[in-house]
Amino acid sequence: MLNSLYIENIAVIEKTEVEFYSGLNILTGETGAGKSIVIDAINAVLGQRASKELIRSGEQSATVFASFSDINDIVKQKLEENGYPVDDELVLSRTLSLSGKNTCRVNGRPANVSLLKELGLEEEETPLLIGEMLSQQQGGVCWGHNNVIAKTYSVIPKSYVISSEDCPGASDGLHFTAQGYRMIGKRYAETMLEILDDHNEISRVIEAIGAHRRADNPN
Repeated sequence: MLNSLYIENIAVIEKTEVEFYSGLNILTGETGAGKSIVIDAINAVLGQRASKELIRSGEQSATVFASFSDINDIVKQKLEENGYPVDDELVLSRTLSLSGKNTCRVNGRPANVSLLKELGLEEEETPLLIGEMLSQQQGGVCWGHNNVIAKTYSVIPKSYVISSEDCPGASDGLHFTAQGYRMIGKRYAETMLEILDDHNEISRVIEAIGAHRRADNPN
């Protein structure tokens, strides 16, 4: 589980730290508030492609630290295979420089980008929640993008579209009202809770199968 994220000189962010908690965490805010920067930072520290364009204007480098707990067995095995000690906490860091050099660390020890990616999320298993734009009925000026959003599943099977139907919009035709944000936020939460419930049920089945196999083969 991701516990905290420290971001320095990424895009418009000089320095900030974001804490995450067990269960559902939702990033909300108006356009330009920095939601996508947080996602870019997470992707970077998990070994995804990161351009030097992410570095804040006027700075020579950018750094991201991510702290994780409840490390699963797959990650522990990869750490052991690569000669890293296995602790209760996993800290990944990555520094990008204008020269193009990447400096990566795993629990303070030097690493490479490929290892960060190995320890990160598997894209094909990671759910993607996509919220619709303000609808035409509510005066949205970008409602046409919802037709594209609706087709995401054909490209990303683990994607889930969050409907903006009946969510009130602001007068600019771009944003929701406070009530609208609460409505679509609730839909995000409900969808994610359904996904987590399915995931937990699958985990319980896998655990039960494993216990059954161990009972049949005690040696």
